[in-house]
Amino acid sequence: MRGEIAADILTDFPERLTKLKKVTLWKAGAAPRAVEVRRCWLSHSHGGQAIFHFATSHSVDEKVGVVTDVEINGEAVLGTPVLTVQVDPARVEAIGAEIMVPLAQDICPEVDLAARRIEVNLPEGLLDLNSKT
Repeated sequence: MRGEIAADILTDFPERLTKLKKVTLWKAGAAPRAVEVRRCWLSHSHGGQAIFHFATSHSVDEKVGVVTDVEINGEAVLGTPVLTVQVDPARVEAIGAEIMVPLAQDICPEVDLAARRIEVNLPEGLLDLNSKT
């Protein structure tokens, strides 16, 4: 897990959330997983949600594929542009031939046009949404 999650606050004492060191993530069909929290803050710009930034990451510093299309008005992600990525043949078995990636700052924190490179921090479950099964 790398990145952040915005969570609705369902407590009368939201300031306690900012002191958490670990949280448990639950995903339908998967075992619960404890994740270390690097930082948590209460956001007024996210509708009063708590934002959890996680300390651990699983990153791959390799080319995953090539952007073949950009959808500018993707209704599925509330107007955020969506990149269509043609996956490298060596990764097709694990990922699928094509994935869709929202061009959001949290997911694509670094875009280097000169180097023709986009750093992508995929949220957990995004590849599951793109899977071929």
